[in-house]
Amino acid sequence: MRLKYNLIQLLRTKENLFWGIAFPLVMGIIFFFAFGGVEFELGPIPIALVETRPLNNITRSFVEVVSNLEEEELLQGIHTDYATAAEMLRSGEVAGVVILGNSIELMLMGGGVRQSILETITNEFLIRVTTIANITSLRPELLAQAITAIEHYEPINAPVRELPISAITNFFFVMLAVGCFMGSSMGCKSGFELQAHMTDVAARLSIAPTPKIRLFTENLLSCTIAQSMITIVTLLFYTYVLGVEFGGRWGFILLACIVGSFASVAFGLFFSIVLPGSIDGKSTYLTVISQVLFISAGMISLDVRNIVRSTVPLLDRINIVAIIGDSFLTLVIHEDINRYIELLATLLGIALLCSLAGAYVLRRQAYADL
Repeated sequence: MRLKYNLIQLLRTKENLFWGIAFPLVMGIIFFFAFGGVEFELGPIPIALVETRPLNNITRSFVEVVSNLEEEELLQGIHTDYATAAEMLRSGEVAGVVILGNSIELMLMGGGVRQSILETITNEFLIRVTTIANITSLRPELLAQAITAIEHYEPINAPVRELPISAITNFFFVMLAVGCFMGSSMGCKSGFELQAHMTDVAARLSIAPTPKIRLFTENLLSCTIAQSMITIVTLLFYTYVLGVEFGGRWGFILLACIVGSFASVAFGLFFSIVLPGSIDGKSTYLTVISQVLFISAGMISLDVRNIVRSTVPLLDRINIVAIIGDSFLTLVIHEDINRYIELLATLLGIALLCSLAGAYVLRRQAYADL
């Protein structure tokens, strides 16, 4: 019953509705009408090729694939040694490094449109090689035709060129992720209601017979449901009013909204309970952290995220906003959902870690006087 009342209260709070719905919508409308005609310049994508051993049939075929895609101005292959390639990857001069040894190994730093395309090209090539190897093991006389099929590799250009990605679409991926992360503020304020020294409501709840873990769980669920509903409203506005293309995989998109909201709320609850200080102090710290995460996720410019990815890669890997935005992006970039599952698993891991830590600290809190 308390879960229902919590949900109603959250959806009636004007501050939650403003930051969760009005802010992303206003930002989206401003950006749409200001830069709606800007297109995303994709390539050519710089990629370093490192030969650690003499080329065999497979690695030579991959070099031919890169050469063919260079002619179509999709890739820009740079042949160099490993040390130089690693430095170029760290500095952002190349989007990825391919090690050509006994097999093919792709090295990436962070995620993004270019990195995702390189991963798609490499994975599809390796899948074809494996398939053809299985065929030639049964029919070795067809080896020459199999190698020729790899070298041509004609279909790889079509799915990349037809990606519905533009500068404005990429911005809306980030803005939808920002909307999800607004749940952290909701979770933070909900955490104040669980600490008896923070508010009068929390003081009354502390003397109730209801266990703290149950109160924590109810607040976590109600905030997650409320934030998910708010984020879905934003998603529908972007899609049907502004006409932003998020792809047609609605089930996965909605799941990403829910999991992203869950991770954001859990982070806010954890922050509120674990960090010492007053309500104003905690709210200020969370606002500052949120702005850092928004900017480093590419809300202002993708160049900023590339700088963060190359200089502070750990921040990029644990940035909830960036992970949520990438989960939407990968549904457009990739045919399979392996990368999507990896990103959602990361969000769930962050959410569970924050929830367990927050619940543990809350359960051990004691108050000498109320």
